[in-house]
Amino acid sequence: MVQENSSKAEFQIFETGNATPLKQSYLEPPKIAPSKSNAVHLSDDGDLFLVAIEAENFKTETYFWSSKSSGISETNNNFFFERPVDNIGNIRVVRQSASSYFISFAAKIEEELIGFNVTGINVVLKTVMFSYNQNFRKNEIQSVYENYYMTSPNQKKKHLEVPETLEEFRLVSSFVNTDNDIILLFENLEKASKFHASPASGNENTESDNMPWKHKSKEDKFYFGGDMLLYCFTESGELKWKKSIQKTQFSQGNTLGLSFIPRINKDDLKLLLYESSKGGNFYIMDINTIDGSLTKTTNLLPDKKFEFTKKYSCWLNDNAVVICGISPTNINKKTLMLVEF
Repeated sequence: MVQENSSKAEFQIFETGNATPLKQSYLEPPKIAPSKSNAVHLSDDGDLFLVAIEAENFKTETYFWSSKSSGISETNNNFFFERPVDNIGNIRVVRQSASSYFISFAAKIEEELIGFNVTGINVVLKTVMFSYNQNFRKNEIQSVYENYYMTSPNQKKKHLEVPETLEEFRLVSSFVNTDNDIILLFENLEKASKFHASPASGNENTESDNMPWKHKSKEDKFYFGGDMLLYCFTESGELKWKKSIQKTQFSQGNTLGLSFIPRINKDDLKLLLYESSKGGNFYIMDINTIDGSLTKTTNLLPDKKFEFTKKYSCWLNDNAVVICGISPTNINKKTLMLVEF
């Protein structure tokens, strides 16, 4: 935690029911200065991993506190992008093992995603296992769109065109599978949703998921959610596969109906999402994260029409979801559905 008017960031570990900290450490403020983008990962066993990224100097700094030992493990790394970076954001941290972490982040110029970096850190050896920089030039965008899936073929032609730049694309999620690969999910979102936001992943412009649904009016803005990009890297930092998913989503008045709900089970990544195009509805896409193949697409409610309420929808298990749908003609009519497939 960072105490108000304090010159240090303080990290404490407590035992349940005991007000005296078992462990206490400090980090000087230059390490986490306002000019840097920060994210943290706190494991169930009390280990804390902090990353601070400075776009101006192309530098990543990581700090690791172990609940079982004293001192701080520090590791630094440099990254590079072909175009000048305005800001670093969408930082995601996942733990690969007790001694290693994967860091990923997006590089932007205003709202354009120009690249990303994924780095593996061994906190025990204090070494960088790998660091991969990806630039999004036109040829790379075309390449990732060559291997694509679609929620529905009924999307308008203009929504199926390959973009020349990745405007308003964001890094929204990262996962690790049984091969210790890291899978990154990017999504075209006009405005970020807190649904996928890390608790401490920088000052991102997100819409509150607690915002209540309200009566729609003609003046309400339509927010757009579009395609997804998936990149998979091995634990040694080699690109294993990349895919794109073409979808079209609209949400009027707020962004609560955009994006997707993921479920990762070993090597199977399931995506519950909504398609707004004609004839579209709720879909589940099953992706094998070992090779990136789409093993199954399920249209959950082909004969019904609802609008998505992501906040009140969730996975129960691999074969069942709870969906809260809203009537497109009556905002007060909400339907809670248990769907098994």
